[in-house]
Amino acid sequence: MTTSESDGAGDARDWAKRQSNVRAFTLEPLDAPNVSVADNNGRPGTELIVGEAFNVMASWILDQQSSLLLGGEWHLDIFAEPIGYGSDAKLGFAVVPLSGDRHFSARCSVRLGEPGIFELVTVLTHYNFGRLTTIAAIARGPILTFR
Repeated sequence: MTTSESDGAGDARDWAKRQSNVRAFTLEPLDAPNVSVADNNGRPGTELIVGEAFNVMASWILDQQSSLLLGGEWHLDIFAEPIGYGSDAKLGFAVVPLSGDRHFSARCSVRLGEPGIFELVTVLTHYNFGRLTTIAAIARGPILTFR
């Protein structure tokens, strides 16, 4: 028995040699979704009326390699965080199936029932076989005023 075998160094070298033949695959970071807001007449706006529906549109792009390998679905959650007083609110959500495409979008008609100034926070998460994966993105803004 040689010294390298007795102290485990030979095993480590064998493991390293085997690992050099393994090709690693890493996902590119997912860009934050582009988010826009339109009032109930379809006009872009940041001053909205309490209780009236408004639309939140989000779009995002996945890199080519990931679009071919990922399955499952995207979950898009939309929150309003108060600036100053008020309470956090989950405004809406959308589920978008992965289709092998690179370009995705979702539109949610939502409403907020209290006046104030809020920051819109949009969270995009990936689920596969009903389980949350580590792929996620977040977009903060715009700032919305509800009167």
